[in-house]
Amino acid sequence: MILTVLADDFTGALDTGVQFAEKGIPAYVAFEGAEEAFSRDCAVLVIDMQSRHLPPEQARAAAFRLARLAREAGSAYLYKKTDSTLRGNIGAELEGAMRGFGAEKLCFAPAYPKLGRITSNGVQYVDGSPLTETAYARDALNPIHSSDVAEIIAEQSSLPVSRRWEDLSGEGIFLADAEMDGDLDCLAQKMRGKAAVFAGCAGFAEYLDRAVPLEKGELSSPVKTDGLLVLSGSIHPRSLEQLQKARADGIPVFCLAPEEKLAVCRNGEAIPEILREQVIQAIQTSGTAVVASAVTRADVDAFDRLAKEAGIAPEEAAQRISKALGDFCYAAAGDIPHAAIAVFGGDTAAQVLRAYGSRGIRPLSQIKEGIPICAFEESGGAVRMLITKAGGFGDDGIIQDILSALGG
Repeated sequence: MILTVLADDFTGALDTGVQFAEKGIPAYVAFEGAEEAFSRDCAVLVIDMQSRHLPPEQARAAAFRLARLAREAGSAYLYKKTDSTLRGNIGAELEGAMRGFGAEKLCFAPAYPKLGRITSNGVQYVDGSPLTETAYARDALNPIHSSDVAEIIAEQSSLPVSRRWEDLSGEGIFLADAEMDGDLDCLAQKMRGKAAVFAGCAGFAEYLDRAVPLEKGELSSPVKTDGLLVLSGSIHPRSLEQLQKARADGIPVFCLAPEEKLAVCRNGEAIPEILREQVIQAIQTSGTAVVASAVTRADVDAFDRLAKEAGIAPEEAAQRISKALGDFCYAAAGDIPHAAIAVFGGDTAAQVLRAYGSRGIRPLSQIKEGIPICAFEESGGAVRMLITKAGGFGDDGIIQDILSALGG
């Protein structure tokens, strides 16, 4: 193992791991049993710390512990994967990772130009707008209060932040601007031999082989599939638009009613069996079906009102709905053994694998930027294809794009 990547959520772990897999660099993504994963034979080990929603000090401790384990396991380099819109425990995890790995400096490039995330004069922009003026700033679980990257770091860390990448003297976090992919490529090349700890999102990870000596091998191909089950636990506006487009295109889209979600959250009830039967029939008939926690903003608002009246916190509701979707997927997929599974939302994707009893997954390639197709092994040894997408990623027609990539 040459490089260890620490991510704070599952989709982030996958869309970073696939950057290496697409170059023939073997990568494995572990989201359970991290300690055991360090014994795996792979060039790049990606660990989902599941820390996006943790209190800052717990996230800091998790990053410190896993970075130290990586160093003890012989990893020569560390990459702290951050969200491209800087949600989560940014400062705490950067500091924890740096300290745990025993490094004095960390090189941070948070831009992802291919997806419209750029860093200019230390400020993060999404599609041309400062971060605080986007939907990401209003994230119910991870609201953002500044567009200035150094200020976001300072909310949880006292480490000095410098924008002088040309001079890496002293201790601290060295922050880089990047407005084009070429900027990230150039930064990575300049860092070769000068640092061991890096940070950023999948955008910088794509060029990390310029800074870290990683040997390229043969590419792996997805296995043939028959049918597609799409699960969405995301309420991001982009995901809602994608689901509405799928419905307009004639794809069967099933939405959980607010009362059904309330029963899941309050009583631990499973998603109704009748829905499983309808979904299986739809896939067997048309090849595709979508099951979503919400399709429109009205769906989101209606459930939010019920949850508030019932005293259910947003984070608790999101976790329970994600688990219910994961359990539903496992129950339904047995009747469609060759179907691929596509999941919108990192928490839901992790719950799908958890329902299968899987501890990790192998990224293979990307359908679109930031949307990987991966392989995991079921209990009987069969290999299932899983496509994952963060809520805000992808164009309106992403489900059709997935179908095209799978040959549907």
